[in-house]
Amino acid sequence: MVGDKKSDLDNFLRTFERKLREYVEQLMTIKQNQDEKALQSLLHKLKSSARTFGSHELAQLSEVVELNIIEQRSMDISTVLHQIEQEISMVLAAIQELLHKE
Repeated sequence: MVGDKKSDLDNFLRTFERKLREYVEQLMTIKQNQDEKALQSLLHKLKSSARTFGSHELAQLSEVVELNIIEQRSMDISTVLHQIEQEISMVLAAIQELLHKE
């Protein structure tokens, strides 16, 4: 199959961008409910997506927080969510930059 490499990359990035925006919405709900189980589940998905799309720092942050939840280490969910949201924002900005490159 022969494809336009630029359009393939754009589709790949747009897919990841959509997933990240969905995760941000879910994070907002988790923040309101302070739901560690829901956070653990979301982090597992986020970790996998981030690895698939090459966002290593986001994947690592997700993994560390997920492990903290599994091991029942105390943490401030609001602070953790803020860190994750910041990392997602940086990834989204990088995606936008790549999509608008000529």
